[in-house]
Amino acid sequence: MNKGTDILERKIYVEENGIALAEYVFDLDERDIYDCWRDEATESGYNNHAAPTFEEHLKRPIRSTKIMITKDGKTVGCLLLSPPDCDPDLAIMIYPEYRYQGIGTAAFRLGLKYCFDKYGFDFIYAGCMEGNEVSRKMLAACGMVPHPEGNVLEKHYITGEDRTQYDFVKYRNGIMRVEKRDVAECVEVIKTSFKTVADEFGFTEENAPRFTAFAMSEDRLLYHFDVEKRPMYKYADGGKIVGYYSFLIKDGECELNNLCVLPRRRHEGIGGALLEDAFREAKDAGCTVMKIGIVEENEVLKEWYAKHGFVHTGCRKFDFFPFTCGYMEKKL
Repeated sequence: MNKGTDILERKIYVEENGIALAEYVFDLDERDIYDCWRDEATESGYNNHAAPTFEEHLKRPIRSTKIMITKDGKTVGCLLLSPPDCDPDLAIMIYPEYRYQGIGTAAFRLGLKYCFDKYGFDFIYAGCMEGNEVSRKMLAACGMVPHPEGNVLEKHYITGEDRTQYDFVKYRNGIMRVEKRDVAECVEVIKTSFKTVADEFGFTEENAPRFTAFAMSEDRLLYHFDVEKRPMYKYADGGKIVGYYSFLIKDGECELNNLCVLPRRRHEGIGGALLEDAFREAKDAGCTVMKIGIVEENEVLKEWYAKHGFVHTGCRKFDFFPFTCGYMEKKL
């Protein structure tokens, strides 16, 4: 038995309030993990019989990434993260003598944060067997919410009766890079956001077909993504995209495109957060100037950009737009 192995003997990934997530070391940990699997409460929680012997246990393929949990220098359990080719799913086991002390909740909460930060997941799933109120309360305390689409019916590992494994999910909120699978949702966010401008100034698909609210399409955004390789970022909240921006880089300058926030989420600081993020990303990409184009008649938007350091550089009238195009830029 290696429980209580000194924390200095293994790499520490992250630590908070005495709880640490640490490197899994086979020779130090696997026997303890097996003993925990054999615990009746563990078998019930996972709805699965442990292998009858340690040797049989080693023959069972477990592809999950193991992350050890320590408390004040003692090894007290582990987290199990699903393989890279699966949707991210996090599970936990706490050694019997360390249960009912709040360690599981603290460790799982820390594990969620660590996995979001390290792997960049947009979401993480977790399961809880029917009737396991302790696990359900722990998941709720960690901010996970029911995900009924992932519920599965299983046979009880002893009685054979039908039992539901309830699925839960936690989404990573904030600003993150757009993935190709996000493109369709981003298009809807862009069009919905720019439609309020169109409505305010009387733009329609007939008099302004090239305006973003009407011209943006999935094909166009995919071209930006796949061909032009534009950096694209989203603001996600609760698994939904509520804000967006991208930029096009050329000769040390970048053109900020389609920065927008859904109407129902405006005046919450999301637009400002996206803009500040755009400044950082553009600087990191080697840009020294950021340029934007706006509806010149939109005084509110012009003033908003000016408050963030942009200066007006000119305007131009095009026959295909019923408005004047204004131009602003900011030195980074």
